[in-house]
Amino acid sequence: MGQSNKPARGKSMFDELFQINPNRSFLDAIDDFFTESFQGGSGVKIDDTKSRFTVWVELPGVAKENIDIELYDQSLRIAVDHNESISESTTGYFRRSQTHFERNISLPDNIIVRDMKAKHQDGILGVSFPKRRGKKIEIE
Repeated sequence: MGQSNKPARGKSMFDELFQINPNRSFLDAIDDFFTESFQGGSGVKIDDTKSRFTVWVELPGVAKENIDIELYDQSLRIAVDHNESISESTTGYFRRSQTHFERNISLPDNIIVRDMKAKHQDGILGVSFPKRRGKKIEIE
């Protein structure tokens, strides 16, 4: 008598949206949800630790010369323009493709911008910022 005849409901995508990271803003949670959903959970990863904020971007087959990183007030813009041309002289086949990827990432207030480092290796771009330490307050 106390049991419901309703079928058990699995997690919906909206349930997952609000459980990704409850400490981030609503818009950041939406951004994280769609990034993970449509990129298979990969592509862009953010590590936010006590001492460092790091953004990892998977860019397989992209040379560092095709990557553009710009820093705005509290935002990091990563853009890739990848052009590829393939020509076969025996068949007369010619193919040209162009890929554009752009991502804007909100940055925390406590990063040290002048000490930012970017490294591209084995198809992975890492952009890292050290964080300022707050003043420790003693409890009486």
